[in-house]
Amino acid sequence: MDYDRGLTGLLYTIEFLEGYYGQQLFDRQVIVEIAMKIINYGIQNKLKNDTMVFPEPFPDDRITIGLGRGSGGILIRLLRIPEILKNDTISMYLRQTVDYILARQLDNGHVVDNQPGMENRV
Repeated sequence: MDYDRGLTGLLYTIEFLEGYYGQQLFDRQVIVEIAMKIINYGIQNKLKNDTMVFPEPFPDDRITIGLGRGSGGILIRLLRIPEILKNDTISMYLRQTVDYILARQLDNGHVVDNQPGMENRV
């Protein structure tokens, strides 16, 4: 099973459909509940500096921070949900995570992965 059980993809799908049809199609509370499940997973696995991370259970509890399957991609979805940004604790975790990613960004825009032995992977 996917590390976030497909919830990030579900948020993307909701945003896509609502944009396509130009109207709210889904209950905002349901969207917030989905976001909170993702956030709680990130907080459960946070680094010592309060950076949320989202380990993949395959093949080796890999933690990536890029846009494809890592924290960056997850943050893009979460930061588009204004209701969760009203919570100071959640905002702090989101800010810490964004700051961590930005601190790992290279001059060419790529972000260095934090997987041991994969530091040169961007």
